Amino acid sequence: MGLPASDDPARTARARKGGCRGAAKSVAAQPQEVHDVWRAQEIEMAHIVDRDLLLVKKALCLSIAVIEQQPESPFRPDSDVADMTDLADRLMKNDGELAHHLRSAQLILRGGPL
Repeated sequence: MGLPASDDPARTARARKGGCRGAAKSVAAQPQEVHDVWRAQEIEMAHIVDRDLLLVKKALCLSIAVIEQQPESPFRPDSDVADMTDLADRLMKNDGELAHHLRSAQLILRGGPL
């Protein structure tokens, strides 16, 4: 049994990306219930702590490193890298922590130090 269309997070996410027919073109045009669902998801995300938060940081840095290694092309998601880097900056306590996780991601991709 699915949620009503305005309360279905997957549907609203597709609508935000323009993936649903008839989806509103602007976030401002969405009903208040949709905004409440998005806000609830943001609040829930803020509760990732301890080992889970460490894994999210590592996965985020690994994703950034993988995309940055791709050659320049129309299919390279540069806007995603910019958004991921911004999120990583907000999640990391300092530049040293971010640098550490990015270096670890590079080591994983190369299979070890050069």
